[in-house]
Amino acid sequence: MRLAVAILFAVLFVGALVVPMGAAPPADACGTSCLNGPIHQARADAIPPPLAVSAPRPVTYGAFSLARPPSFRFGVAVGQRDRLAAQEAAEASCRSSPRGCSRIVEFTDSCIAVTEGIRRLGLFITSDPRTYEVRGIDYGTASSPADAQRLAMRDCQSRERGGLNCRVVQTACGAR
Repeated sequence: MRLAVAILFAVLFVGALVVPMGAAPPADACGTSCLNGPIHQARADAIPPPLAVSAPRPVTYGAFSLARPPSFRFGVAVGQRDRLAAQEAAEASCRSSPRGCSRIVEFTDSCIAVTEGIRRLGLFITSDPRTYEVRGIDYGTASSPADAQRLAMRDCQSRERGGLNCRVVQTACGAR
């Protein structure tokens, strides 16, 4: 019996050292009974407000249209709010071709690069269209302009066993 009283006394003594008399227990230990106590109110003031969550950015669409051969006209549209608007904008910028245009690719929130594969007709290639012949149009889409250009150049250079001079003629990016 003495042993039981001694153990009980020791437990109460150690408990008194951990939680001083008259102090409220920590908020997580008291459940809902101490939500209105002075300790909880002081802690509520120290909690920062929640971070504002921004609305997700809307998706933007892009499209690439290419004229039917022998024309090498093309149309690019990026940053459109809907898919149909992107298709129409790309075809509208390509419509100067008498044979019409075909939709080649659609993409979202990306960049597109368009390359032209040309073969020289004379001694030098200049900006004069009489010094070269366009042999192909290629494109590349990627998340960055540099990656899109790299992909378009790779496809262009693979045409005609690398016998073309390739150059980037347009790069455009939608919202990223």
